[in-house]
Amino acid sequence: MLDLAQLRRLDSIACEKRKVFLRLDLNVPMRPDATIADDSRIRAALPTISLLQQSQAQLVVASHLGRPAAGEVAGYSLRPVADRLRELLGSRVHFVTDCVGPVRQKAMATLAPGEVLLLENTRFYAEESANEPQFAAALAEGMEVYINDAFATLHRQHASTAGMAGYFSHKAIGLLVGSELAALTPLLSSPHKPFTLILGGAKVSGKIELVRNLLSNIDRLLIGGGMAFTFLRAEGKAIGSSLVEAGKVRESEEILKEAARSGVEVYLPEDFCIRREGGEVEMVDTLGATDQGLDIGPKTTAAFVKAIAGSATLFWNGPLGVFEQAAFRGGTLAVAKEVVASKAHSVIGGGDTLAAFKQLNLLHKVQHASTGGGATLAFLAGKRLPGLQALL
Repeated sequence: MLDLAQLRRLDSIACEKRKVFLRLDLNVPMRPDATIADDSRIRAALPTISLLQQSQAQLVVASHLGRPAAGEVAGYSLRPVADRLRELLGSRVHFVTDCVGPVRQKAMATLAPGEVLLLENTRFYAEESANEPQFAAALAEGMEVYINDAFATLHRQHASTAGMAGYFSHKAIGLLVGSELAALTPLLSSPHKPFTLILGGAKVSGKIELVRNLLSNIDRLLIGGGMAFTFLRAEGKAIGSSLVEAGKVRESEEILKEAARSGVEVYLPEDFCIRREGGEVEMVDTLGATDQGLDIGPKTTAAFVKAIAGSATLFWNGPLGVFEQAAFRGGTLAVAKEVVASKAHSVIGGGDTLAAFKQLNLLHKVQHASTGGGATLAFLAGKRLPGLQALL
C-alpha cells in the first residue's frame, strides 16, 4: 500500500510567483446546449486555486471533459468551464484552444501573477490517454511546479495525471486530494466499529476487490441494486429475469463464504419492487421467471435501516435500485435518510449515490462525499494509483 507520508502537500511547497501547472478534475456534466448542468467539481477546485492565487503563482490549469472520440470536438470544449470559473473566482481566467505548442506559450508569456490560464480538453489528444512521453514533456515545458488536485483521475496513467510529474522536482497534492485521502484512509486502517459497507449499482465488476480488501475491517455488508442478483444467484435463490453477471457468480459465492468465516453479517434483498407487463408497480417476496427486480422492497429497506442505525462508520457506493426511474428509487432514498440521521461517520461515493443525496438536499449532512468514482473504489481496494505514485 502507498505510504501517504511520502506525499508532499501544497502547503509544504513554495509556489510564490512561480509557474504552476495545476491538474484539476473539471469533468462536469454538460447539457445538449453546451451549458454546465452541475458545477460541483468546479467549486471543489476553488480552494486550491484561490490558495495558489494568493501566492501570486502563474497558474496553468488542465483537465479532461468526457470521452471524446478521435477528432471529435463539438460538446467537449472546456470553454464553458473557463467562463464559469471566471464567474466563481471573480478574477481573470484566460482560455486557449490548445494544450501544448506556440498558442499556449504565447498566452503564458503574458500571464500575470495570480492569473489563471485554462487549457483545452486534454483528451482532444490521443497522446494523453496513451501517456506519451513527448506529450507529457510538452505539457511540462516552461513550468516550475506540478500540483495534482484531480482525485477522480488518480487511477489513470495518463500524461497529465502521471507522466508529466516525472519532469518536476517540485510536485505535490492539492487540497482536495488531501481531504479525500484524509477521509478514506481511516476506512482502511482504523474505522470506528461497527463498520457497515453499503454497495449497490448495476455490476459486481469493479467492487469484488473492494469487498475483499475491506472484509477484515467491516462488520456488516449490505448489498442492493443490480449487483445483488449475482450474489443471490450464488446463494441459489430465484432471481427471475433480473440482471446477473454469470462470470462473477463464483467470486460472489467465495466472498459470501469468506464473510461467514470472518463473522461479517451480509444483508441481501429479501423482497423486491417489480413492474408488471401492464406497467403497474408491485412488491413481491419471490421473483417469478419473468420478473425483474428493480428496487429493494420494504422488508429489505427496514433491515438495511436497522443495520445502519447501529453503525459507527458507513461507506456507501451505488444506488439500491434503478434510481433513474422515480418508481424505483424508494429504497435508495429511504436508506439515504437513515444514513444522515444516524450518528455514524458517513462517507459516500459514486455519481448516482451523490445524486440521491442531492435530490433529498442531504448532501451537506454527510461527513464526506467523495468526488472520485473509480479512483475511490481503486483506493479502497488497495490498488496502485498512478497519479499518486508519480508524486513520490
